[in-house]
Amino acid sequence: MTILITAVTSLAVLAVASYRIVVDGAATRSRGPLAGLSNPVTQLLLCLGFAKLCRVPVITDDIINPRLRDFTGVANIMSLVGMTWAALIAIPLMGIAAYITGGVQFSARLQLLQASLIVGAMTIAFLSSPMADQPTSYMTSDFPVTGSVLLYWLAFLLPILTSCGVTAYHCAVSLFLVRRGLLARALGALFCAAVVGILYCSHKVVDLFLQYSGIENAYSQHAKSISLVLVLAALAFAALAAGIYAGAPLPQRIQRYRLLRKYGRDWLAARANTPVVVLDSSHELKYTRWACWAAARTPTAAFHLQVELADASDLAPKQPVTAIATR
Repeated sequence: MTILITAVTSLAVLAVASYRIVVDGAATRSRGPLAGLSNPVTQLLLCLGFAKLCRVPVITDDIINPRLRDFTGVANIMSLVGMTWAALIAIPLMGIAAYITGGVQFSARLQLLQASLIVGAMTIAFLSSPMADQPTSYMTSDFPVTGSVLLYWLAFLLPILTSCGVTAYHCAVSLFLVRRGLLARALGALFCAAVVGILYCSHKVVDLFLQYSGIENAYSQHAKSISLVLVLAALAFAALAAGIYAGAPLPQRIQRYRLLRKYGRDWLAARANTPVVVLDSSHELKYTRWACWAAARTPTAAFHLQVELADASDLAPKQPVTAIATR
């Protein structure tokens, strides 16, 4: 059951990301064929989906990894790929924070450079560690923390730590300017998520150094429990921020959807009968619930509907007024 849930969840996330790529790419064709990949939320979904898909229980460890090892001589390749995708989440996280707070967006070239550094560092550290030689399903517990293992985990944690630090900085600066309202609450939740992320990464680094030094104390004994609490707290704050930010425009989108569903047929008829009123011929609407919901994502379709219907009404021939006889 766990296998099915993990696989279905991963594929569902990737399907949503693919849909966003198609929609955003169609809306920004002038920016090139990869325009749909520029959205940091889409990038985040892709990284999450691939990271989870590479770690499907049993399938990756018992079926794919052995075959890859026979072919390449390297063990745990899918674990490396999955964790690399997880580390790459750091890049879109910084992009989301910059987008929400109005910060500077990273160019595609800089993002590619960052991704190359992360992939290169993790691959080199992995190949130089015993993780590349001994097959296992539990990399976090089956290998003692030696120098090479420590470098691998640092290569994984440092990008996430940096991303959380940048996100916390952007949110803190914005909170000084936006002190109330939905945006302030979303920024506050995102700031808390980033701070907890910093605490988690710092905690993992400290725990790794304690293991590397062979120090056993009360802190190291409760390290796993602390990690679990911090992860759950970060996820809770991130979900709260996403819920606030995504839920804010929802009432307006529902209103636009109802408008399109109510007057969509009249709008399409007016466009067909009076082409002169069409503001943008490239903007077409299919009168289905899904198409109307997709079109309601932005105010463009609803604006065109109202303006074009009003213009068509003005151009329509006036009905003669019949006088009513009265005594």
